[in-house]
Amino acid sequence: NAIQEIVQRTCEQFVEVGKARSDIRKIKGQIHIKVRLKLRVKTRLQDISNELQRQITHAIRHDLGIENLGEVNVIVKGFLAEPRPKA
Repeated sequence: NAIQEIVQRTCEQFVEVGKARSDIRKIKGQIHIKVRLKLRVKTRLQDISNELQRQITHAIRHDLGIENLGEVNVIVKGFLAEPRPKA
């Protein structure tokens, strides 16, 4: 639960991220994290993906002291439409 909370908190720091969900698995002694999210339109996919991976990895290692962290995969499932301006 602590890992999921850190992932969620990290994703919420980015205004570009609309919705995020994480799956955590332990495989051969390593913790692997898969983050599925939706981005707001006009977001640079590669930039936000790389930065999220970096910050999630740092937060888990620094805040929780977990060193056996495997892959952190960020999967963009789609984009959220911008709200239409009110007339």
